[in-house]
Amino acid sequence: RNHPTFSLRPDLVSPLLPPMYVTQDTLSSLIKDELLYYADFTVLDGLDTLPGRYLPAPFVLFLYTDIPGLNDTPQLVPMAIQLSPSDAFIWTPANCTPAQWAIVKTCVMSAASHVQFF
Repeated sequence: RNHPTFSLRPDLVSPLLPPMYVTQDTLSSLIKDELLYYADFTVLDGLDTLPGRYLPAPFVLFLYTDIPGLNDTPQLVPMAIQLSPSDAFIWTPANCTPAQWAIVKTCVMSAASHVQFF
């Protein structure tokens, strides 16, 4: 399923990938090889909160790192995060500081704690 407002440019993810996946159709290759996964917390968008409080409604793209030369232990690693469907900016480790990336990932954890999976 395509997220209507999540538009990820390959140049944002290319610095995060091993050289064998950096091609003209990087994202297509990752999708074909079933290495991209997502978590959609946008169901939280628009929920009422206390005045002055913020509840993120992120869409998160993960890379499955069972790729030779990238990591010895397979993991799901966040590689792109959009904090809200109304926010066009997509955070990646390549376009922010380590401190900003940590805060953005904390927003995702906050959203995950508000969603109950059945």
